[in-house]
Amino acid sequence: MIFALRTFKNRYPAETRAAVTAVAAAGDPNVFFVDTDGWIDSSLLSDSVHPNDAGHRAIAAKLAPIVAAKLHLS
Repeated sequence: MIFALRTFKNRYPAETRAAVTAVAAAGDPNVFFVDTDGWIDSSLLSDSVHPNDAGHRAIAAKLAPIVAAKLHLS
């Protein structure tokens, strides 16, 4: 499975979603777009782009149930 996450700085979300849609339409049912809008704020970024340790924990807490649901683990 591939989970394409919206970047946390909101760069290219439409293009990312379109790429996922194209791959899925071509027959791959195991690629998913994850809209991360609002998941973390600037206090959870180490350099205004990349998550710091607390940011990674916050992201993992939100992403884990999404992955689990797609893997039918929930």
